[in-house]
Amino acid sequence: MTIALAGASGSHPETLKLLAREVREMAPSMALTVFDMSAFDLRGTARYEDAEGEVIKPTPRDVGIRAWFKTAGPNVAVSGGTRAFARMQRYFESELTRRGTRVLLLSHCWGFPEQALLKAAAALGIRIAMIDEGPFSLPLNGRERAEARRGLRGTLARILHQAGLVPRRDLTGQDFDRLFITAQGRADELVRRGVDADKILVVGSPRFDRIAATARARQEHRDTAAKPIRVLWLHQPFRSDGKVSRQEVDRAETMLAQGLAAFSRGRDLVVGLRLHPRTEQAERERMARLMAEHGIASEMAEGPLYDHFIDCDSVVGFYSSALLEAAACAIPVIVARLAPTAFAQQGEAAKALAMTEVGFAVADQPDDIVTALTAHLEGDDRVDVEALIRAELGPLEGTGTATVARWLIEQQAQPAGEASARS
Repeated sequence: MTIALAGASGSHPETLKLLAREVREMAPSMALTVFDMSAFDLRGTARYEDAEGEVIKPTPRDVGIRAWFKTAGPNVAVSGGTRAFARMQRYFESELTRRGTRVLLLSHCWGFPEQALLKAAAALGIRIAMIDEGPFSLPLNGRERAEARRGLRGTLARILHQAGLVPRRDLTGQDFDRLFITAQGRADELVRRGVDADKILVVGSPRFDRIAATARARQEHRDTAAKPIRVLWLHQPFRSDGKVSRQEVDRAETMLAQGLAAFSRGRDLVVGLRLHPRTEQAERERMARLMAEHGIASEMAEGPLYDHFIDCDSVVGFYSSALLEAAACAIPVIVARLAPTAFAQQGEAAKALAMTEVGFAVADQPDDIVTALTAHLEGDDRVDVEALIRAELGPLEGTGTATVARWLIEQQAQPAGEASARS
């Protein structure tokens, strides 16, 4: 008998690897399977090879659909629509059955492959849970079986559904036994949408379990002696991954660099470039050149992110959830605004917009960077961290990973057919 975890790219690999490691520590003999679903959406990358347990990476060919497009939706449409979805479901039923899977945890259920995996598990009577992706993530709509869309995209989706070219997504939450939601604000919103409140358990995000300890370490180890002002730039490779137009990325990054350069005049400033793990070497070199061209002293901030939080004075970036993590560690944050129309995915544009509305200093021009950093040095940071924790970050007591892992182990041990989520 085994526990299965499933996720794609983004925050999923870190979350699932933390959970798999915790399960292994709690139950060393427990069989684990990790479904790496990243081959179905090539807009992002993921690395699961070092996860505990057996890692399997199904591909479009494995589940009987074509691989003509970067995402699963159009590939399902050109491969037979609802018939292709049925093939995917049969594939996952076979994989789950062969491993004797008793409990499955998903990181999201939006993609058609994840929907097929969800329906396969439900058909087999497997206990199913989901953990959300963290800040600004609402994984279900609760009100209707299919995804709720308006405008032209909604009209097109309805036409495709009626023609049988794509199946309807089930975002009601009806097939889940437990929903691990990582902030009270998101849990409240899901209940308002009609999701069964009895299925919801608010837990700390496994990725954020170290925040409390880092905040304490930052407070204890702050060096009051004269030292360079340290600004951490949380960089994301938008220019190379296509999430944001190159023109807008160039504008925003240049604006940030100009602001940092202006602030550094007459000050001892060092900028730590914290580049996303998926960033390629050419992008690293480009960022180093950008700093040099503006006369900014910089260094690559390698190693664990939270180690850099301990001694930095401020962080700048676009809309990474790490900006929220920094705020929870009492680090002042500056968000560089990106034009919503420059995003390839409107869901990502919504996240970026939300990041500018939580109370952080927002920069539209270089002078905004200077003003914000000057205020930060004077101790003026008006972010309501408690409100941010409730709405987006969730509990920070460091027990989220253990809580989810313990539930998975307990459910795996239950006889088939026993009630789970409300036990």
